[in-house]
Amino acid sequence: MRRYLLPVIFGLLGRSLSAQSTATGRLEGVVSSRGVALAVGSASISLTRLEPEPSVSFTSAPDTGGRYLVDSLPAGRYLLQLSSPLLDSLELALAPEEVLVVAGRTARADLLLPTGARLRDAVCPGVSLDSGLVAVAGRATDADTEQPIAGADVVVSWTDVEVSRTTLKTVRQDRSAVVKSGTRGEYRLCGVPSGVRLSMQLQHERRAGAVVELSVSDDDGAAARDLSLSARDAPTIAALDSMERLAALVGVDSTTGELLLTGTSSIAGRVHGPDGLPLAGAQVHVRDARGTATSGIDGAFHLADLPAGTQVLLVRRLGYALSEQTVELREGKRLVHDVQLTRAVSLDSVRVTALGSRYRDFDFARKANILGRFLTRDQIERRNVVETGDLLARLGAFTVVGRGRVAKVFTKSKMLVKRDPRADELCSEVNVVIDGVQDMGINDVPPARVVGLEAYTGPTTFSSNYRASCGLIVIWTTAWRRDAVGRPIGSSRSGSPPR
Repeated sequence: MRRYLLPVIFGLLGRSLSAQSTATGRLEGVVSSRGVALAVGSASISLTRLEPEPSVSFTSAPDTGGRYLVDSLPAGRYLLQLSSPLLDSLELALAPEEVLVVAGRTARADLLLPTGARLRDAVCPGVSLDSGLVAVAGRATDADTEQPIAGADVVVSWTDVEVSRTTLKTVRQDRSAVVKSGTRGEYRLCGVPSGVRLSMQLQHERRAGAVVELSVSDDDGAAARDLSLSARDAPTIAALDSMERLAALVGVDSTTGELLLTGTSSIAGRVHGPDGLPLAGAQVHVRDARGTATSGIDGAFHLADLPAGTQVLLVRRLGYALSEQTVELREGKRLVHDVQLTRAVSLDSVRVTALGSRYRDFDFARKANILGRFLTRDQIERRNVVETGDLLARLGAFTVVGRGRVAKVFTKSKMLVKRDPRADELCSEVNVVIDGVQDMGINDVPPARVVGLEAYTGPTTFSSNYRASCGLIVIWTTAWRRDAVGRPIGSSRSGSPPR
């Protein structure tokens, strides 16, 4: 009897296992998006069985192409919900839909993330916005207590650039707007222009947070940006206004880099290259804060004594594009944040791109190096000088001897020791670098071509491959192409200046 019982038992088990395997089905589909911000790769899918009991839940994520598959789903009626980090940040939810999963079959549900226009209208209900206008929403938070800040000012500014129909000249006009945060710290900016760089700052009780930047395209429609501010670490608005007035008077850009803010926050992480490998020698700095770190051979960096709140982390390395990332720092806490740099690509045939890449390098130095003196393009245009050497007159630490191509630049401290017989051995004129070429003349490029100027009094104030023992002037120009000997085309040492 027992010989015949075992096959019967195994036969029953086989039919039972077969029945269990056919009691499940599959769900597949494609998630599509028409917006850049709502990337399908960051979306998530959740499934909850409504019937029969018991209720079970499943989650899935689409690949970069938007395809997703949920296998081995018990048969039943499900509620399907699509979400994304941006939708969650904007506190928006898409309407769920029902899906029937049949045992042994594959159900299909294709999903569509909302368009930019629909997203914008959801953030700003009841507000009629034309094409070219977008929305930004978020929360204002106290970085010291993690509590929402009600009644804070969220200030946004941007520059409109238009071409006059009468003069055919480019007209730049600065714009700004202010909204107040609600009882839960929430705020909404409805109707800011798309595709332009927006500068945003949180202000509360006479203090101001860091300025952060973002750009929202028409395809995106809306963006989320939370802002926080520390009442202990943030500078006062009065102090910032004083620095702005000082900058206008002396011609030195004092709005960044000279604040030297401190606190008890810290940030640590690793810098990686585009291949994911550690990147050594990258300069890491938090804008407006004291101190700069350099990544080690393992890519690791650490910055301490930083101010709390929303801050901007700047990372730069020669040959790589400048990285500016918004980070949230908290009092007495360490943030772990890794950074991946991308290669900087500059093509002679794409002159605007090349200029932008180089100007970002100047902008990084201006914000990261607290010991240098800097002139931006706007400041240079306001001075209306004849020769580039004239730009140094109000920097305070340099003297220009002579005019035209024979002009030479000295630091004032070096001029004082010229009576010493050893002075010529110890030091000579300031090294002038134009678009990366050393030993140039200060007037080799006309002021109209200068988009940025850096000035350093000695090697202790500058760290690079340029010779700075007797002082250093670094000039960035619109002249990108160079002649056969490596000098910028347009300099007086390589031909006539450009018209």
